[in-house]
Amino acid sequence: MKFAQSAFQTLFTVLILLQLLSVPAWAQDEEKNKQPQEPKKVAAPLGKFLTVTSPVNDLMFSRVNNVALELQNESAQQDRKAFLVLEISPG
Repeated sequence: MKFAQSAFQTLFTVLILLQLLSVPAWAQDEEKNKQPQEPKKVAAPLGKFLTVTSPVNDLMFSRVNNVALELQNESAQQDRKAFLVLEISPG
């Protein structure tokens, strides 16, 4: 009796595993008919280049601040990344 129960449990377990591992026919047909999806288009990032000259005073600080704020606003409105590149000249 115990042998019959363990054989039945083993057979039942094997059948369950086969069912879980097999791919249904309708899923295979669905994969064949699936249209390839277009890659999501990502907008090019915004960028500005600014040269910081000596002496760094209130005027230069205001200029850098204004450019950074403008770039930040454009980035937020257009939902794009933004980069500000500062070239700092020696002196």
